[in-house]
Amino acid sequence: MLIPLVTVPYISRTLGAEGIGVYAYTYSVVQYFILIGNLGISIYGARSIAQVRESDQDRSRVFFELMIIKLVMFFISALLYGLFIYVYGEYTFIFILQGIFILAAAVDISWFFIGLEDFKKTISRNIVVKLVALVSVFIFIRTPNDIALYVAINAISTFLGNLTLWTYLRKRIHKVAVKNLDLKPHVRPVFFLFLPQLLTQIFVNMNKLFLGNFSTLTQTGYFENSDKVVRMLSACVTAIGNVIFPRIANEFHKGEAKTANKYTLLSFQIVNMISIPLLFGMILISKKFLATLFWGKL
Repeated sequence: MLIPLVTVPYISRTLGAEGIGVYAYTYSVVQYFILIGNLGISIYGARSIAQVRESDQDRSRVFFELMIIKLVMFFISALLYGLFIYVYGEYTFIFILQGIFILAAAVDISWFFIGLEDFKKTISRNIVVKLVALVSVFIFIRTPNDIALYVAINAISTFLGNLTLWTYLRKRIHKVAVKNLDLKPHVRPVFFLFLPQLLTQIFVNMNKLFLGNFSTLTQTGYFENSDKVVRMLSACVTAIGNVIFPRIANEFHKGEAKTANKYTLLSFQIVNMISIPLLFGMILISKKFLATLFWGKL
């Protein structure tokens, strides 16, 4: 949350509304291909690991089964993305750079550590990488023509940040014989979880696609800046779900439905306690602070 608070005012004044619009439009397209590759594994994987985290053998087996499914789906997604770039024919170089996000998502195993409730690693995994990216933005992004470099900095830093998590796997995962792996039990659940995520992604990103195709990328840039503030604040709320979800899954797996319901009720109370003040606070500061001081004159 802190890094966008620092970079957004600078990027708004450097790249301008059109540059931000190009980034937002191309990134929103990439998100659909990332969604195809993930196929619901981010949520299902965290739940599955939470259920078997006490057993080294079961934890390792589930991890390899889900990673095989994920890598196969991302291979298909990458092929479809390459076909899209060829057919679409515009912003080709930007789309190629945005494709690094697909590779970054393919190697993302944060769901494994979320399932273990080991949030320290998912938080601290890429602090150094993100700080380097932050410094790089201020050093190298100087004009609206630096949009490709801006995309590259964000995409590469995300990829390297996701790679750092693999260094923590040695003590958590053990070798599993191929004959002991069974992918079938996971296929149906991940597809079921894929559908609501697809609908959510359509709701979140379709607006930018419509703006980019039926209006101008400058208008897309205006929308992206306002939407980014909302997403930064909503991260405070969604983080609660990420933390509480594996605990609830583990309690249900142990048959402790009463405890799971207690955590569910508690999470709803905390979400309301945080989200409602955030809503009114953003409304109060939107005109004077955000529109004038934070973004500058686009």
